[in-house]
Amino acid sequence: MISGKIKWILPFLLMIIVLSGCVEKKELEVPKKEVNLSFKPSILVLETDSGWKVNILATLPTPCHKFEYVGKQLRGSEYYLDFSYEEPRKPCAQVITNYNRTIDLGKLEKGDYTVILRVNGEIVKKANFKVS
Repeated sequence: MISGKIKWILPFLLMIIVLSGCVEKKELEVPKKEVNLSFKPSILVLETDSGWKVNILATLPTPCHKFEYVGKQLRGSEYYLDFSYEEPRKPCAQVITNYNRTIDLGKLEKGDYTVILRVNGEIVKKANFKVS
């Protein structure tokens, strides 16, 4: 009796193995998280006695929105200013909150420069300025 069941199961398992080879295999694709800001940050470039500074201004819809400065990188005449952004996961009181961050660029040589604002790795805004 047991051998009869095995005779029935073996062809069934063989059929599953054969048919599994017919299924198209795809690599797992992780969707790129698009930056969808619910606010528009502003870039203000200022010359001071101690050098050049960049002011990043934003109006956040709630105090629970996380917008944080990560760091800066200089590539040629381009300053990349990196920020992280995260929307609240829980309901939050809708109280408009102003964000203001000043980043020191220091003394700059004469020339044309670009400040590039990146949020979560995506470029969201650029500002050009000239040092004369």
